[in-house]
Amino acid sequence: MCVIIIKPEGKTIPAELLRSAWNQNPHGMGFAVWNGDKWEVQKGFMKLKDALKAIEPHNREDTRLIAHFRFATHGGRIPELTHPFPIEFAEGRGWLFHNGVFDINMTGEDESDTSVFAKAVSLMRPVFKGFCEFLKTEVATNTTNASRLAVILEHSPQVFAVGSWHEEDGIYLSSYLYQYSLVWEDEDEPELSHNHRAYPRTSRRKRRKGRRVK
Repeated sequence: MCVIIIKPEGKTIPAELLRSAWNQNPHGMGFAVWNGDKWEVQKGFMKLKDALKAIEPHNREDTRLIAHFRFATHGGRIPELTHPFPIEFAEGRGWLFHNGVFDINMTGEDESDTSVFAKAVSLMRPVFKGFCEFLKTEVATNTTNASRLAVILEHSPQVFAVGSWHEEDGIYLSSYLYQYSLVWEDEDEPELSHNHRAYPRTSRRKRRKGRRVK
């Protein structure tokens, strides 16, 4: 059911990890990279070679990058349903990456559970921080079926992730090894917390052309 990869500065995503992510989730890829002023989003990659070609220039140690590889559970296998999806917050546009399933009814193959969820949130135009705090609550966890999500605001370098994640050599993947909330400030190291504590590391386990979104 998809995988999200969060890469901080100082790291690069190994090529074998990108290929593995695609092989397990081959229904499209999208990503966002922080350019120092805003998040640049590219999505709609439906072939591995196009996905790798697009992400390669941004997979450097001096970049902050979030990538999503889709395994379709709802909606068609089309470029428009690759992640991330835009969300309108009170502060402006943001983007949502989702790994999991929302219990939402769709009306056609041109929608997915995540696209419908993003549109519904946009209608409310919530405050970004308030929305992220809500995602950590028990009510939200039950509503989202323990999904893993990453949320960003277009002109903020902060990355908010919630759910169970796996850390692999400083790169974060949506999995079930860790349960924490993750916030990156501009120059800070990742802060891992759940009920005000950090979880120690345990065993590791590797677990058609796109378009730029303006």
